[in-house]
Amino acid sequence: MAEAQGLLCQVIVRNATAPSRRNPRGFQEVEFQPANPSPSHSEPTRNMWNHQGLDRQDTTASEFEQPQYEDTDDMILETFYHQDGSSYTCAYQGGQRFLLDSSTQDWHPFPKSWYKQGVLVTDVPTHATQESGAASASQVNSGDDREGFIMHPKKGRLPTYIFEEKRNVHYFFDKDNGCWVRLPISWELHSESIVKLVNPIEEALPDWKDRHDILAALRVSNYDPHDCIATYLTIGDHGALAAARRRDDNNIMQAKDEQIKEHKTEIKKLKKKLDKVMKSLAQSENERQVAEAMVETLNDRVSSLEVIAATSRAQMEASERPKTAASRHHYQDQVDAQTVIAVHQSTQDVHKDHVKLRMEVERRFTEVNSMMQQARGERSKFKASLSCWLLQLNVYVGRISRVDTGQSTELAEMKELYQREALQRKLLYNK
Repeated sequence: MAEAQGLLCQVIVRNATAPSRRNPRGFQEVEFQPANPSPSHSEPTRNMWNHQGLDRQDTTASEFEQPQYEDTDDMILETFYHQDGSSYTCAYQGGQRFLLDSSTQDWHPFPKSWYKQGVLVTDVPTHATQESGAASASQVNSGDDREGFIMHPKKGRLPTYIFEEKRNVHYFFDKDNGCWVRLPISWELHSESIVKLVNPIEEALPDWKDRHDILAALRVSNYDPHDCIATYLTIGDHGALAAARRRDDNNIMQAKDEQIKEHKTEIKKLKKKLDKVMKSLAQSENERQVAEAMVETLNDRVSSLEVIAATSRAQMEASERPKTAASRHHYQDQVDAQTVIAVHQSTQDVHKDHVKLRMEVERRFTEVNSMMQQARGERSKFKASLSCWLLQLNVYVGRISRVDTGQSTELAEMKELYQREALQRKLLYNK
């Protein structure tokens, strides 16, 4: 029994009722209490975490007064649940049953009067010759619904356990309902006190960019940023178990953002090119107006020179007309021949200048028309490409909105599941 006493001193018993003391890992520290002299006849309370889904045998006083087992060297661990709500650790070996006093860590014979005052629950038997470390490890029931495991892509099979701990919970006061309500993660990220905790973690861990994941880790770490950072560095997961859909959505969003940036850059370049074309078109329009003014001036000059030339021609014809025989009078020439030659030469020069000017104006008009046609073509191409890009942007915006809607739906589902779980826990603890 000395080995059995040393073994059972290390046993940690979980409480079966709500009012109890618990250590930081959620297990109950059971104190030895004497039997209630006047116990109530109500049925003892059971703890769902210790009874539901477990391969245990419940023995009550209605079946037998003192449960017995076959003679064996194995030590059978038991838990006795008294009618007053307390629980005790017991051990059965060699036909004798002992009760552990948690205050003194001593073993005492089990009182026979207690068999009718509670329920004995048999745990998994453990051999007395095993080492204390192996015995304490075997006490964890494989059927405990707090236990579980996950398959990690790098670390393989990892055992898990749900511990019960005291935590800080962030609430807000709902004026409509007149009660305090837990803050959702998306709301909590807008709190200044939470932002002051999340920002240092992002600065310390630049690879950790998911603020929702950071806040969830902070909640698990009881809003301790140092413990949150230490947990992240200890695990070293770096997204190995992240949701594939979430990563795909983020990749799609990043790709769409990059495409939008590229399109915006192309639009800016085309706008600059269009501005240059419009400036060139305005300059050509100014040159055309100057050329039209020059043409009008030259037309006026040509008109005046044509009048002068017609007058000079009439005078020359008059001077070359033969004299009549009847007239004997001598007329003196009023127009000098050199003046006529000079006028004729100037008329030819003006005609040559007029032809040159007309050719220059036509050439300028042709250039202006070609530039205007080119500008119209560029403008039509720009309008077509701009409309195409706008359609693509509308498609991207629609896809992004659908992705946001899907994420919002997932958040709503998670919130509903969380509320259901919280309600179930409250109902279970209030029983």
